[in-house]
Amino acid sequence: MKGLSLEDVLWKQNEGSHSIGEIVKHLHFYNERWLKRFREEVVSPPVENPTTFSAEDFTEMNWQELTIRGGIS
Repeated sequence: MKGLSLEDVLWKQNEGSHSIGEIVKHLHFYNERWLKRFREEVVSPPVENPTTFSAEDFTEMNWQELTIRGGIS
């Protein structure tokens, strides 16, 4: 994933599909929730209308931060 441009990360084949950035953000969100459960930490209530796929606020910087925090290469 490293080295992808912001344009690549946000590209969608069509409006019914998700971009790479949206999928990665979604997976990171739920991985963090499972990690908290594993550590027996408090987990927020389930998300009823998930905005976990939203990549509207993506910039080159926060994409790089997400790939570093998530250990994605």
